[in-house]
Amino acid sequence: MSPSYDYVHDVWLPTLARMGVRAELSLVRSGWYPVGRGEVRLRIEGAEKLLPLHLEHRGPLRAVTGRALAANLPAHICERMAAHARYLLEQVGMAAKIETVVMKAACPGAGLYLTAHYENSLAGFGAQGKRGKPAEQVAEEACFALLHHYRSGAALEQHLADQLILPAALCRGESVFGVERISPHLVTNAWVVERFGLARIDIVPAPGGTGFVKILASG
Repeated sequence: MSPSYDYVHDVWLPTLARMGVRAELSLVRSGWYPVGRGEVRLRIEGAEKLLPLHLEHRGPLRAVTGRALAANLPAHICERMAAHARYLLEQVGMAAKIETVVMKAACPGAGLYLTAHYENSLAGFGAQGKRGKPAEQVAEEACFALLHHYRSGAALEQHLADQLILPAALCRGESVFGVERISPHLVTNAWVVERFGLARIDIVPAPGGTGFVKILASG
């Protein structure tokens, strides 16, 4: 249930770049549950100071991109995931560019990873396959998560929001961002950061289950 390579590469690091973090991530070897053995390389330059993040409004949707992956499995699996995802998104007027990739790994695995490119923010969604789970169901899970976020109108999806709590607490100044859902994970991360005295964090509910997060660093 951890963020995938695609999520970190396409969503997490580009968002941190807006805060001044310079990092490059590359995939050496793909790894899948339960064997793993994946390998990535990360080069971080860092920054003298982090910039606060202001993402109250995401702006219009510019594009949807993604990758359908199949490791040690027939090519038709990733092709079916990609085709069904394109179909589902086309039904609501979204054109998606989804790459299909067949790869080698220590064990079989499959997954679909989508990125929504808004004018002011990025949002990532994914779903993984397992034995007996149709490729079309994997596509539906990823697409439905994307569409749920899209219809919420929020700047950030729920997972990116809770991952930004700590870096925002290390900034000078106040960060503010809108979130699709105030999840227990978001509330817990905020509580832990406040216990360390790093920042004051206010989580403000909004209509429809969305909310806004305001983070003011203590330093």
